[in-house]
Amino acid sequence: MNLLHELDENKSFVSVRSTEHTAGTGEPMPEKPVLHHCVGTCSTVARIVLEEAQVDYELQRLTLGPDGITERDYAQIHPFSRVPALTQPDGEVLTELAAILAHVVLGHTTLELPAPMRAREIEWHSGLFSYVHTPFRRFFRPQRCFPQPAPTAVLQSFREHARQQFHRGLTYFGHRIAGPYALGERFSTVDPYLYVMCHWGRATEFDFDEHPALRAHATRVEERAAVRSCLEDDGISTLWS
Repeated sequence: MNLLHELDENKSFVSVRSTEHTAGTGEPMPEKPVLHHCVGTCSTVARIVLEEAQVDYELQRLTLGPDGITERDYAQIHPFSRVPALTQPDGEVLTELAAILAHVVLGHTTLELPAPMRAREIEWHSGLFSYVHTPFRRFFRPQRCFPQPAPTAVLQSFREHARQQFHRGLTYFGHRIAGPYALGERFSTVDPYLYVMCHWGRATEFDFDEHPALRAHATRVEERAAVRSCLEDDGISTLWS
């Protein structure tokens, strides 16, 4: 299965490799950070980075339904019921993907970038969110962008426009890949984010044969042990399988 299939089928999984944590139950705070995660969503990026950093964490898998996350108690963790969120052992909760990634790599000798590259990393995160991630959300669930049910023809037109925006954004960042990894020679938190966007690109019929740099980058990222581990545990197929 690819990432979109997991989003579309709304499946709930039980973690086989980490202790489950239930939101809003009044249980004692966990001794480890807890990643609140939906299979196939951008929280996959956070999970990959946690694995790359070899963080000892717990995983709470949530169910994604047509109207969003189905576990009502999760709103006690994240007021907008979005993923990812990271609950700290002291009870503090971090939301927003960029903030979680920055927190995980802080002080990590392999993943934390030197100051000049850090600004570029932030630039990529902001750009991927604005020009790739956001258009895909509109493509995947166009009805959420309308206050009332919209006619099918309107939704189809809106969805096609979002698809074109997604392709334009992904193409742009493909042209910016600076080496074996997005920012050059070093793996960074940008790489799994771009990789997950490539996974989503399959759902939009993005032609990777016309974008060899993106295809090569995704293949390289997919070969990393942390990425393979996350894909296998979440039941996600590799991009080219």
